Amino acid sequence: EHRPEHFWVAPGKTENYTLVDILMFPGRSLEAKRLLYSGIVQRFGALGIAATDVMVVLTEPPMESWGIRGVPASEA
Repeated sequence: EHRPEHFWVAPGKTENYTLVDILMFPGRSLEAKRLLYSGIVQRFGALGIAATDVMVVLTEPPMESWGIRGVPASEA
């Protein structure tokens, strides 16, 4: 959680603006991502955070950019 003066929020968002940043292995289908996005929004909704205040960003570096047990994940 960031103090409001240290976190830029787009115009039209409330003090409940929530940014979810996920770093993950590549390869999930668009349908899997849709389910993830909707599940996150639903769970935040249960806490009183409007869907318009939730942004989800997925970052999927290629497997060779992950190191596992001393080798690229693409070789593990």
